[in-house]
Amino acid sequence: MRRIQIGTHNTFFSRINNQNMKKNSINALCILVIGFLLAYIVLPALLFLVGRGSTLGNYSSETPTTVMNTTPVMVNFHPQTQELLSPKNNLLFKTGEKLPVVLQQGIVMVPDAKANSASSSGAIIDILISVLTLAAFVLLLIDFIKFIININKGKIFERLNIRYLSRFGLYLIIIGLLDCISGLIQETTFSQYGLSLLGYELSTGWSIPWADFLLGCFALLLARIWAVGMSMKEDQQLTI
Repeated sequence: MRRIQIGTHNTFFSRINNQNMKKNSINALCILVIGFLLAYIVLPALLFLVGRGSTLGNYSSETPTTVMNTTPVMVNFHPQTQELLSPKNNLLFKTGEKLPVVLQQGIVMVPDAKANSASSSGAIIDILISVLTLAAFVLLLIDFIKFIININKGKIFERLNIRYLSRFGLYLIIIGLLDCISGLIQETTFSQYGLSLLGYELSTGWSIPWADFLLGCFALLLARIWAVGMSMKEDQQLTI
């Protein structure tokens, strides 16, 4: 009898240890997800807002207008074949040796005076979009933390978790749409600057945020699967 009790206790404690290990692994993955979201969404928006704020903060009456009123434009440089074979740009070493360079991407500080009045309104819309993106991310993060708290409490198959997953998907899709609006504004503004560089074709550095849309649709799909599973569980309980 004692051996059976000891074996039962060992099995009980091993199950508890396994559950704790599973919870710890889930929490570790959630922390990684939060970190990736911070790096992917919040950091670029904060850098943009800080850059705008520092530009306005450093302005004085002696600052030239062409220096203050500038718009940062991310530009992709597409080199032509001749530029690839014989680059015109060079990096200079301390020894005086030159190293050929082919441009691929960079930020061009374009004076607003070079474009029409739409550039300043576009900058205001960019700031508004950045604020809305941050707000959507904060709401997503709050629901994500609540979802993880429920999982840690053992409240897995609940309707509230389905609501959280649906919100994840909607927030991610909204963030992607905001990014698309910002990108279209960048494309429109960029076409008005008339920038050109010998040996290159220029375009904006914006691209469709496929990752946001894919993750958003995946979260909505997961919420739907979760809801079907909940319905099947409730039907089985009613049948019993």
